[in-house]
Amino acid sequence: MKRFEPSIKLDNMYNSVSSKINNKSRLFDPMSLINIDRKIVTYTTAITLPLILAACGGGGGGGAVSPTPDSGSSGSSSSGSSSSGSSSSGSSSSGSDSSSSSGTAGINANAGTYTATADADTYLYDVTFSSNGSSVLSSLDGNVVISDFDTSSDIIVLRGAGSTGASGSPADFSAGGSSNVDVASDINGNTVITLGNDNDNTGTITLTGVSDSSSVVLKTVDEDADAGRPVVDLSSGAVTATDAGEIFEYSVKFENGVPVAIDGDVTINGFDAATDRIVIKTEGLPSGYAKGSLLTTDGVDVAPGISNLLIAFGPDANGSSGSITVDGVTKFADIDIVFSVSSPSIKGDRVDIDSGASVVASSSSETFVYDASWDGDEVVGSDGDVTITGFSLADDKIIVLGAGIPSGYESKEFTGNTKGSQQIVVDEINNKTTIYFAPGSDGSSSTITLDGVTDTEGNLNIVFGSSIGDEPAPEPAVSDTSSTDSSDTSSTDSSDTSSTDSSDTSSTD
Repeated sequence: MKRFEPSIKLDNMYNSVSSKINNKSRLFDPMSLINIDRKIVTYTTAITLPLILAACGGGGGGGAVSPTPDSGSSGSSSSGSSSSGSSSSGSSSSGSDSSSSSGTAGINANAGTYTATADADTYLYDVTFSSNGSSVLSSLDGNVVISDFDTSSDIIVLRGAGSTGASGSPADFSAGGSSNVDVASDINGNTVITLGNDNDNTGTITLTGVSDSSSVVLKTVDEDADAGRPVVDLSSGAVTATDAGEIFEYSVKFENGVPVAIDGDVTINGFDAATDRIVIKTEGLPSGYAKGSLLTTDGVDVAPGISNLLIAFGPDANGSSGSITVDGVTKFADIDIVFSVSSPSIKGDRVDIDSGASVVASSSSETFVYDASWDGDEVVGSDGDVTITGFSLADDKIIVLGAGIPSGYESKEFTGNTKGSQQIVVDEINNKTTIYFAPGSDGSSSTITLDGVTDTEGNLNIVFGSSIGDEPAPEPAVSDTSSTDSSDTSSTDSSDTSSTDSSDTSSTD
């Protein structure tokens, strides 16, 4: 391109005009000056205007010039990458917004399906770590599916207390070995990350379209988990699943080893077998009882239909049974079902049984609380021999409360103890059912007798636990020896009077 030299052109114009003025006898002609100025202005404007506009950041022949970025904003937000990032999908948006400003920023990857953005995405997945942070014990976020994951820029951060990564500064995490984290490619060309060694609390992260599992970056950070995935409490009727991975909770009670529904008949529409889960809540759970046990338990029916699956639980004392129908799923193996044990709870009115009492049940629903202790292998009664008259198998409940009783301890385990001292005996001749506890240190065994009840079908609702909700069991009473020694030093009259008053009062109550 030829170089344009405006100074030469302008000089020629001035010289030409000057000669014309001289040829007219050097007379001053104002109109000539006007003509000169117009030409000069025309050329000057054509040359300098683009330069002026460019310097000001405007358009013109020189193109646009980017403005100086404001120190208070990031380049990504000014270019619009944040609008096309986490907010592009509902799941990602909610995860990003809920991240703590002081913690690691990213997308809370609760159970569900996500689509990665064009930006560098960080997915926060909640787990529980071992004491040294080198292995994952359980998954808290369930099954996650991420599409369009870019291994060159996207990362997955395992979040939980005890991690080796400081808050806000995720550290590298080594999968494989004893970490309980397995990263592998499947036959469909995806990468599947399996987390945890607790059968009921393992989870997976599936990266669709990522065939090279070695390219996935895992990090770890010591931060609190988020609120987790949505929980739907089932009772009866029909519910419709949402796009998010959900937990559907259904309550049962175990009667003689059989799960009996507390909730009614429920239908779940739109259940996503890849990300949704059914949690069966119970206060007692026979040792080793799991999802597969439902297929072999007498009284429980698992029946696939044309377009759904029915799980019908055992009948209660009235002969009725509750059920879960999963619409759109026909294979039992495809449904994620786990059992969850909770502390015993009060049903109806609470009745605390006094030692040696005889109690008459009311017509309303009641829970009778009997104190006991755990000797490491058996349950020892603390409230002595008790008789309950008018107990209803359909409406009433017994809680055996004792410090140290294992979580989930159930009547089947109670009667199945190898020593044989714990029994529930049905006496049809005398029309009663008696619960025998293990003998105490003095060799005697306490009992609860349900007068007028013959539980031939095993429908007695009896649960064992070390607490009722958040209320812990009372500490075991002091030994008889110490109390005897103490009473010996006191006067006989005082001791006799107090014991008589105490027994009279309790029996009256």
